[in-house]
Amino acid sequence: PMLEPVMLPVLNMVFSEGGDFIEFIEHGLEAVQYLTCYNKNGIGEALWQLFPKFYHCFNLFAFDFIGEMVGPMDNYISLSPDMFLRGVAQTENGPMPFPNLVCQMVEKVYKENGNSDHEVALATQLLMSMIHNCHGRVDSYVPPIVQLGLEKLNEVMPHGEESNGAMRVRASIISLFLSCLHYNA
Repeated sequence: PMLEPVMLPVLNMVFSEGGDFIEFIEHGLEAVQYLTCYNKNGIGEALWQLFPKFYHCFNLFAFDFIGEMVGPMDNYISLSPDMFLRGVAQTENGPMPFPNLVCQMVEKVYKENGNSDHEVALATQLLMSMIHNCHGRVDSYVPPIVQLGLEKLNEVMPHGEESNGAMRVRASIISLFLSCLHYNA
């Protein structure tokens, strides 16, 4: 808690929309992961101001950092699900709830070519975090999440020789489906 007021101005600069500090994003995400995980007082409002910045950075210039974003974003979702569900970001398309930000980020990872299987599997963890930690409160997201998973699963079904990465993606999507079944039970 004592480091948070010192770190927040620096982190706000690192995650600014200009991308001027892209070389520090990985370190900034690691710092946010520690601040969110080890803060005994929970995740405060000031720290929540960073959450929508991840989305903006991801869309503008930090698409390649999805793997590093998963840890801190999972901390926000799992350690403070009420704030996550109440959060709304201002986007170019108007206000957007935080769960929508997460779903759009994962959808982009699923649909863009050039992502590693590892990145796809990690992005799937964000959806699972929503399902596991917001039980009974994200009902409207479950059908689109299942649809998104089905589309990706169809894409990675075996067509000849099998790669370990494709198996990892399938396993993560099947885990997502199982989480959705448990959510719906």
